[in-house]
Amino acid sequence: MAVVIRMQRAGGRNHPFYRVVATDSRAGRDGRFLEKIGYYNPVRDPAEIQLELDRIEDWVSKGARVSEGVERLLKYYKDRAAGKVPDKPKARAKAEAKTEPKAQPEARTEPGQEAGQQAEQDDKQEAKQEDQTTKSPAEKPSDA
Repeated sequence: MAVVIRMQRAGGRNHPFYRVVATDSRAGRDGRFLEKIGYYNPVRDPAEIQLELDRIEDWVSKGARVSEGVERLLKYYKDRAAGKVPDKPKARAKAEAKTEPKAQPEARTEPGQEAGQQAEQDDKQEAKQEDQTTKSPAEKPSDA
């Protein structure tokens, strides 16, 4: 019988919770297991991980394989216990990111061009107004 240490999904829809179990490799993902070794709750902030390292080592010494997911979880668990990974909640990280000033998006046109275009339009409007005010009704050609 080939034994594998893997995660067994539990919890409801959109609320995953995983048990770390030693199971027969032929059993289904959520099927029978030989021993429950720990759990992983990714919904918590920071993620809650509880593993029995001595039981995992015991199973590995007997020839059990460790799945990729549990391998990553073990590495993270050991690094966090050693203080290599900061135990920083995601919500606090998001709040800190919001307080940092965001870079202003660049305009599609050059700043000088926008101002220049606006100035040209203003000049045209002023010229029209001057033309209308300088011409008196007597100066306007009459149709005779």
